[in-house]
Amino acid sequence: CLGVQSELSLPGGPGEPQVLEVFENVFLAMYVAEAALNIITRGKPCFKDPWFIFDLTLVVIGTSYQWCLKFVVDESSGGILQQVLVLRTLQ
Repeated sequence: CLGVQSELSLPGGPGEPQVLEVFENVFLAMYVAEAALNIITRGKPCFKDPWFIFDLTLVVIGTSYQWCLKFVVDESSGGILQQVLVLRTLQ
């Protein structure tokens, strides 16, 4: 989904279809729910699991961009934020 979204949003491309935006929000909501359930069921010990920390970091980066920063940052200018968001593909 992310690869198709990136390809279509290239300069001169047709633009990003709205359905991909919906899919991204649905997947992010599922990842947030998964992280929350993990914290609720396992408690503090889950923060000692390096894979959980890695997943939680990706979820925080993804949600902070998709649900907050996206409306503030001009994507056409590029910059360090776009490079950091490449981590979303690792999720």
